[in-house]
Amino acid sequence: MDNKNQSAAIRTDLVIMLFSVFCLAFMPSCVTREYAVVENYTRTEYRFDYNSKAQEDRQQDHAAGQSENVVCELTPYYQWNSRDILFKDRENVWYYGYDLPDFATDSVLIKIHILPQLQYEPMTISVFDMTQAGELEHPDAIGPTGTLEKGLIEWNWITGLSTRAWLDRANEQMNHARFLAGRSNLWSKPSDQQVIEINVYRTRMLAVIICGPEYKWNGRVTVTAEPAGIKFDNPPARNDSDGYHPVPYQVQEKHMTYHFKQIPIWEALFQP
Repeated sequence: MDNKNQSAAIRTDLVIMLFSVFCLAFMPSCVTREYAVVENYTRTEYRFDYNSKAQEDRQQDHAAGQSENVVCELTPYYQWNSRDILFKDRENVWYYGYDLPDFATDSVLIKIHILPQLQYEPMTISVFDMTQAGELEHPDAIGPTGTLEKGLIEWNWITGLSTRAWLDRANEQMNHARFLAGRSNLWSKPSDQQVIEINVYRTRMLAVIICGPEYKWNGRVTVTAEPAGIKFDNPPARNDSDGYHPVPYQVQEKHMTYHFKQIPIWEALFQP
């Protein structure tokens, strides 16, 4: 080989070496490798065990919920009356608040029995679902300013002699109450006892507002409640008539997963 060709070969080798050094200088120092790893894990399964006591309790509860003869006479847990308050411009307000019993049903039949009046007085009855609004509290005693100050909301339901704060609160509650039934210009004759029947749905708090009679004995009512149908909010996913109930237990399993790890590039080049 002559000197000219030899010099060309040396220059080519030198260029290749410099290029390799240049590439290595700008290559990343580490690379990511993937490894397969076998791991243990636990999962939960269920078996069904028999429980005779629980089955008897379920059958008794179910029979009680389906009984058509369950009638409860309600006692007002909150009541007040006022001659200074007007409800829809009617005076002599008698307010009765009731809590409905927890039947195994969403529908409840309410019966309001209007007892005979001993003397003639026009009477109105209004029934409201107060579950969302809450029961009306006893009116506040009138203060030095009376009700001369304008309320923050319109007093469309209740007016009269009480504080502005109470009238605002009471009217706001009535805006959120749900009207169920009512009867106006009523006179319950001794020979003609009247009953108002209402089928309510998901009602927990009930209000009966009576206006007109000056004395309680001349505007008496009794209220009863009974289940009107069976409708469970969360029906069981499994039919438990056989008395079985689920019991959890643990099962050990294995599975393969992949982990990632960074290693030096030189190690990656020389590993298979």
